[in-house]
Amino acid sequence: MFACLRYSLLVVSHYISFRTVDHITLVSQLCFKDPDLSSSLKLKRSKCISRIKNVLAPVIKDEIISELENKPFSILLDESTDLSNTRLLCILVRYIHKKSIKTHLLDIIKINADEGTAKGLYSLFKKCVISNQVEITNIVGYCSDNASVMMGNNESFKTYLLKDNPNIIVNGCICHSAHLVAVAAAEKIPSNVEALLQNLYSYFSISPKRQCVLEELQEYFKNTKLKILSPSKTRQKLCRKCNT
Repeated sequence: MFACLRYSLLVVSHYISFRTVDHITLVSQLCFKDPDLSSSLKLKRSKCISRIKNVLAPVIKDEIISELENKPFSILLDESTDLSNTRLLCILVRYIHKKSIKTHLLDIIKINADEGTAKGLYSLFKKCVISNQVEITNIVGYCSDNASVMMGNNESFKTYLLKDNPNIIVNGCICHSAHLVAVAAAEKIPSNVEALLQNLYSYFSISPKRQCVLEELQEYFKNTKLKILSPSKTRQKLCRKCNT
């Protein structure tokens, strides 16, 4: 039992895939010289998930709640959709404990079809706060992306939160803001510049020989060896969301 919990904690701490658990325990059984120890370690993927959900998670969550008791903290919120197309609300808390800054997951809440509005999201948040016996009056900071449902000035999660605690310091996501600035600046650049950058990446990425020539050229001029990166469009969809 103790060994299973230790391995389950290892999986959580280092973000190990649950599919790997079957192989980790098998290797450990092969390495143990004591047959009693090897036979007692019986941990597969399903059992590991059960140990994490039903044993480790409640203990860790209770510890976080006890550290938050009567203590100022900040919240960080974001919406996401998993592979099963289920919308989720992620709630993180950040606080100072024993002279160190900690950031922990407070809860992940499923968002139903009628709960995607600002009022619905804030209702889910309040239920989470009440169930975990956390005081909204202890919240000193709030951070989220720049979507209107989270940061709008008329009706948003921010406006509902400030009604309950007007002393909260609100900060939008710096990464989103910087990206919006970069997108606005890039619109002033001729489109052929972006096409040139993309073509340069494509020219070198498809040919190991060309990459070697590039490295030799950099070495000849005594420059730092750098790789040509692809112009990323990862945040393009998220940027459009922020503009809505």
